[in-house]
Amino acid sequence: MPTRDIREMTDIEIIDELSSIGIETTIDEFKEEAISTGSPTELANMWKTYLKKRAREDFLYEAAFELWSRHLSDVKCPEMLAVFIDETINMYLEKPEEHDHASLQNIYDRIKEFYNNLLSEDQTPDFELFNWLTLLAYNDIEGFLLSFPFELARHGLADEAVNIDRWFADISSQPQNFLRDMGCILAEAGRRQEAFLQIEENLERFPNDVWVIINAGDAMDSLEEKERAEKLYLKAYGMAGSRYDKADVIQRLIEFYREAGIMEKAEAYEAEYKALTQSSK
Repeated sequence: MPTRDIREMTDIEIIDELSSIGIETTIDEFKEEAISTGSPTELANMWKTYLKKRAREDFLYEAAFELWSRHLSDVKCPEMLAVFIDETINMYLEKPEEHDHASLQNIYDRIKEFYNNLLSEDQTPDFELFNWLTLLAYNDIEGFLLSFPFELARHGLADEAVNIDRWFADISSQPQNFLRDMGCILAEAGRRQEAFLQIEENLERFPNDVWVIINAGDAMDSLEEKERAEKLYLKAYGMAGSRYDKADVIQRLIEFYREAGIMEKAEAYEAEYKALTQSSK
């Protein structure tokens, strides 16, 4: 039984360990069986039928995944893609406060590789594959892909942040989430013309999405376009259908009017916010 991380074992050591528990194979035979079964888990399940009594089953899965990653990385496998994006997300989540420009760039490069694996032969996004991966992965893929661009932008990687939002807007069932964030990132980066164009596109494409309007207001506020920001916040205030959306808009209006020194309006919205949140308890 191996006593160290399987990633530190050579191919020969893995093959020898498999042999010791009843699995006779070679790298070429592994490739053939892996492609035939279609995934590391299915291959490991097949190997289980050859196991000697009391053999360690978890090693079968570790070996199948490790050998696949080494020798079949060019074979598109949803299970391996799910593992890859989970590893990528975990790289960030492990110690998010310790990341620097280089480590974030590395995570970005892995996200780019993940996205490229979501493209069909004609270079169009494979929507079914992406949706399947959101179910296979342990982590919330879309949640991570929405939050990570802001971290990139905070570290001076605005281009990379915009790329992620643009890529996954093309493949997500809710593209507005990525596009509205893109407008905010461009605005916060001071890229005024690009931000204006993105905000305009978002408002035209999703005129009834209250969060597209709220975030358009956020972006305009970042760009010091105070009058336009106010109009957007007030429009969102009038559209907000849920108590939670209404509360978020009111919080923005309170902050907006306080910063502008218009205390009468700020206090009026504070009273409304207090009444709204108390009624929800």
